[in-house]
Amino acid sequence: MTSIIKVDQIQTAAGAAPTAADLGINTTGTVLQVVSVQMARGAIDMSSTSFASTTLSKSIVTKGTNSLVLVTLSGGGWYDNGNPSCTLWVTFQRSISSGAYTYPMNAYNDNYGLIRMSGDGNTWNIKPYSADLMDQPQVASGTTIDYRVVARTNSVNKPSQFNSSDRGAPVLTLMEIAG
Repeated sequence: MTSIIKVDQIQTAAGAAPTAADLGINTTGTVLQVVSVQMARGAIDMSSTSFASTTLSKSIVTKGTNSLVLVTLSGGGWYDNGNPSCTLWVTFQRSISSGAYTYPMNAYNDNYGLIRMSGDGNTWNIKPYSADLMDQPQVASGTTIDYRVVARTNSVNKPSQFNSSDRGAPVLTLMEIAG
């Protein structure tokens, strides 16, 4: 025997459209959305010894409550400007609901960030970026979170190229995962 149920619309008792949770469906671990931005190709030199914005940023409006956000930086390339004692550190910061920028858990790491790029000097050696961070912002659905890539160098006298027009552009990707 085969049964078929046909309906025009399903609603909660309050008359709203049901969520997956209302229907008893467990969505934990599923991807809710992915957003990304590719930085424009052009010269971005970093000369600050404190983490400063690289101008690469992207916002996401959460679809779930207490979701995880996988933050990924890829591509592009760092160059030491021919200086063998040049170092660049890279990490992420976030702003929740237009608040102050802070470091997600494990993003600061005693001022080392997530990536350390060290110069070898006098060679044209462009190193691409690759960094991931699983953030747990603990926010309600509908919250805007802005993530940005920040970087610092070891000396104001040793600027580093975060980006330039002679290489691929860095990409910042945000993936919201149901918590």
